[in-house]
Amino acid sequence: MDGNYNAAWQLAMELILRQVIADNYHSANKEQFQTQLDGLLSDTVTAITNVQFAGATAAENEVVKQTATEIVHKLIGSIQPA
Repeated sequence: MDGNYNAAWQLAMELILRQVIADNYHSANKEQFQTQLDGLLSDTVTAITNVQFAGATAAENEVVKQTATEIVHKLIGSIQPA
C-alpha cells in the first residue's frame, strides 16, 4: 500500500509540475525557458542537499536525498522546449 501511495503522490506532483512548467514556457521564449529550467534544476538540487529529516540516520537521509535528486533530474530532463 505504501509503495502505491508514494508512486501515486509522485505521479500527481510530476503532472502538476509539468503543467506549471508548460505554462511558464508559453509565457517566455525558448532561451528564457531553458534558462528557467536550468535555474530550477540547480535551485532544487541545492534545496534537497540542505534537507535533514528528523529522526533519520545519516544513511537514510542520503538515500532520500539521492532518490529525490534523481527524480528532479528525470522530471526536468524530460521537459524540452518545443
